Amino acid sequence: MSLTAASRARLRALWIGRPTDEIAMGQTRKLNAILLTAFLWAAAEAGAQDPSLSRPMFLDETPLTLKISAPFRELARDDDERPEYDAVVEYTDPDGANGSLDIEVRARGRFRRVNCARPPLSLEFSPDAAAATVFAGQDRLKLVTLCKESDNYRDYLTKEFLIYRLFNELTNRSFRVRWATVEYVDPEARRPRPTIEPAFLIEADWEVAERLGMEVIETEKLEIDSLDTQYTALYALFQFMIGNTDWSVRDEPPGDLCCHNGKVIRNSGGPSIVLPYDFDNSGLVSAAYAVPNEILLIRFVTQRFYRGLCAMNGGLNAAILHIDQRRERLIALLDDESLSERSRRRALDYLNDFFAIINDRERRQELIYERCLE
Repeated sequence: MSLTAASRARLRALWIGRPTDEIAMGQTRKLNAILLTAFLWAAAEAGAQDPSLSRPMFLDETPLTLKISAPFRELARDDDERPEYDAVVEYTDPDGANGSLDIEVRARGRFRRVNCARPPLSLEFSPDAAAATVFAGQDRLKLVTLCKESDNYRDYLTKEFLIYRLFNELTNRSFRVRWATVEYVDPEARRPRPTIEPAFLIEADWEVAERLGMEVIETEKLEIDSLDTQYTALYALFQFMIGNTDWSVRDEPPGDLCCHNGKVIRNSGGPSIVLPYDFDNSGLVSAAYAVPNEILLIRFVTQRFYRGLCAMNGGLNAAILHIDQRRERLIALLDDESLSERSRRRALDYLNDFFAIINDRERRQELIYERCLE
């Protein structure tokens, strides 16, 4: 298997990167294991062939301009059946071309669907109609909307979007996202008042799986030995980095499919990986409404609590090195001028605290390795 230039550079960075304390102590066997894992990791990412070139939505980071006409008053009602409604989306492509498509929309989500002024939406497209547009190849997309109109909630939305980008920087086995400015119009309202708000679209799970040469798996529970050790260690460390505890890589509440705030994909007969999503309860976002699960020994979501599995500890050294090598890029991504100055400063301080932890042997041991779950 041949590696891409980017993967070779990534692997080379791991070889020459600053060693962990264990490596500095001369434990060559551990070093060899870490480097072998890094090589296999880089090879796995390089080996995935991207078939999504005919689907332009997430190949471009240019923000979209959209207008959605739908019965939003009906959509906002708390209806567990979540019916679909006819709608129209008008769009302006990055090259300036305008167009419109007939689509179907429905409300989605749980907490935000009930508590937000505008629920998150699912947009369903006709593949034939969407051909040759920015939506080409899409059938259903998640739209994360602004929960409430205020500067704080705009910052929450921006930070959640940036969290997806942070994970994209760490691995291509992740959901891609695209920022949008959306005008909402309810043609059934007595006095239609268009509202223009920020939002972002999330790549579909089947699209992630297809570009990685994998498939979506529906299951109620994952066994520990079915998980990809290195990826799952990175997954848990990333969740610790952003201060998120609202996730699981093993199961979901009874009656739902695995996993909580994650989608399962895998190669035929290979290990499973869980793609994370939904980060508004994380400490990095620090939303006013976010509270930790009552079973955890923390009072605030900004308190980091490692929830990784002890069985994945063998992948932690390489995961720590992998993230640490990308510190400058992660900080640059989060240092986004669209955030308010106060929110940006707090987010950067929160991220830098994570790097202080992983580069301190005692804190790393106490807060990560010894906190793992059996």
